[in-house]
Amino acid sequence: MLDAPAWKDIYVRDNALLVEGDFVQRLAYGRTLEKIAREGAQAFYEGDIAESTVKTLARGGGVMDLDDVRGRRRP
Repeated sequence: MLDAPAWKDIYVRDNALLVEGDFVQRLAYGRTLEKIAREGAQAFYEGDIAESTVKTLARGGGVMDLDDVRGRRRP
């Protein structure tokens, strides 16, 4: 987690991993859940949440694309 920016911003403070009992605030995750609550499941599978998910996974070596998120099967 120390080398992964997506996790480091949340779980690292003063270059050390947080430990049990430390306060964690996940603002982006909260905004994501609020958007899904307002707009329904489509907000997760389409648009900026899906695009952000795919980009984040790709930075970590993942191969998921928007068709995977949307549940579209490829031949």
